[in-house]
Order: sequence, then C-alpha cells, then structure tokens
Amino acid sequence: MKNPLKQSLADHAYNEDRLLNAILMQAESEGLTSTSKRRIHPMRKLAKLSLSLGLAAVLSVFALSAFGVIQLFPSTPVVAAVYALDINPSFELSVNPQDKVIEIVAVNADAETIAFDDLIGLPAEEAVETLIERAEAAGFIDLEDLDDDFVVVTTVAQNEQYRDQCDGLYTRLRERIQENTMLQAMNVVTIKATLAQLMEARDEDVPVGLYVLHGMVTSPDGTILSAKEFFAKEGNLEAIQDQAQIQLMTQDQLRQRIELALQQLENAGVDTTELRTRLENGGELDLLQIQAEVKKQLLQHGPGNDDSGNDDSGNPDNGGDGGNGDTDGNGTGNGNG
Repeated sequence: MKNPLKQSLADHAYNEDRLLNAILMQAESEGLTSTSKRRIHPMRKLAKLSLSLGLAAVLSVFALSAFGVIQLFPSTPVVAAVYALDINPSFELSVNPQDKVIEIVAVNADAETIAFDDLIGLPAEEAVETLIERAEAAGFIDLEDLDDDFVVVTTVAQNEQYRDQCDGLYTRLRERIQENTMLQAMNVVTIKATLAQLMEARDEDVPVGLYVLHGMVTSPDGTILSAKEFFAKEGNLEAIQDQAQIQLMTQDQLRQRIELALQQLENAGVDTTELRTRLENGGELDLLQIQAEVKKQLLQHGPGNDDSGNDDSGNPDNGGDGGNGDTDGNGTGNGNG
C-alpha cells in the first residue's frame, strides 16, 4: 500500500512548475495580483525565490505534519492549459484536465464589454465558439463586408502532460466550424505558445496570440497589430502557415459576401454584369481577384461617395486601393474550407 505522504511529496513537492503555478493562482485569488493587467511578474520572482531557498523547509513541514498532506492547495483547481482567443476582443481561458473552462480573463478593454461569466464550466471549444458569436453580435466582426475576418486561438500547455489536450482543441474547433455557418465565414488560426511566451506577453500587456504572431513575423516598427490588421499585411499568412493550423473561409461564404457587395454597387447605379458573370464561373483565385476589385469599387461608389459611375475619376484618398486588394488576397485560401 502506498504511503499517502510519500505519494503527495512525489506528486507535488518536487514539481516546481506545479508549486509555482499553485502559489501564483492562490495569490491571485487573494487579490495580490492584477487580473486586469496580468502584471504578475514580481510575484512570480518572489515565488521562485521562495521555492529555491525554502524547498527544504517546505518538505520538513510535510514530513512533520501529523495529518499528512494530500495536495498543496486543495481548493485550487488544476490548470492544464490556457487558451487565448484574439479577434479584437482578447480573452484568456484557463481549462482543467477535462478541458472544461475554470476561468476567463478579459485581456483588453473590448473584451470587458462582452459577458462571459456564464461560460465557466463549459467545454473549451463551446466557450470559444460562444465568445466569437458574442463578438460578432457586438459588432467586432462584420460578416457582410469584404474584409477577411480572422480569429486566432493560442494554446499554452502547463506541461508536457497536457500537449495532446491542447492539440485536440483544433480538431474540436474544426467540428464546430462544420456545424456553424458564422464560423465558416471567417478564418480561424490556431497556434502554440510556451509558458515563457505567455508570461512575457502578460508582462508587456499584449495578448499572447498577437505576441507570438509578431515573433513569427517581425513588424518593422515593432507595432503590435490586431489579428485582422496582422493578416491584412501581404505575406503574413503565408509566413506562419508552417507553424499554425489554419481553417480558411469557404468559397460559398466568400461568394455570398461578394454577392452582397454587388447588390450594394447596383443600388449605387454601377453595372455589375461582367463581375457577376465572372463570379458565377470563377474558381478560387478568381474569387480572390473579384473580391479585391469589388472592394475597390465599393470604396469609390459606396455610401458617402458621390462619384457614382466614374471609375476613372479616381479618389485621391483611395490611392491605396491596390494595397487593399492585396490585403484581401491575404484572406487567402478562401476556398479551402
């Protein structure tokens, strides 16, 4: 029969990462850290120092306890992983070994406008799907424009034991996407981060998903962009494709968006016959080109512009339209759904 005290020591006392995580979580629950800014590095340093200098003393307390110790903080749930969700609202979801949500933190001001307390206890993929739906309902995602919408999900395993659990999230999200037409109208990118990257991102007050993306593709001026802005830059999606799982918008959803845009042009008096013919017969690359062209025309003839029908007059303010076309091309792969 196993000695409970020895088993407890084996399970907990020699696992510095688990001890550190438990101490940090306990400190945060006591209000000793800021969950809004996530600036917990001073406490982390203190915890590390305590572990380094006082581990022997801790073990002695365990050994001398008359009752034995089964776990360090019995009221603290085990955090198996952190899943970060970045749209423009950014969230961090802590999950247990059963992949149920045990905590959600609003990382930025936009996230604080969205309700999420009722999602505690749900499976992670269901909570992520619901947060995306609520972000769309709040106006952070526009499914009727021609701008490609990106959702970034970043998985951070607490240790090697939970790697497979994190890997499984992508599969479960794919299954959700197959059943949700709203999710089919956007691009979902899943990436991995380490605990070190998570702590560094928190120290910088930057969502961890965006922190990792900008580490993969360095911005010349060091600016941290939103997920949508990051993927709007030509080449960024291609640059990360070997390090990410990417579920792209379906061709059917892109066709529907283009159709809505063509209706807007027709309402503005623009002849869309040629574009409609191409749309009916076009393949994936054709759709991307049509998307760029229709978006350019919307900038010229859409609401707020009075130069309807004058394609060649050009709006000096829209001199960057070609760039916008390229931007949409980076919603690349819109036909791989």
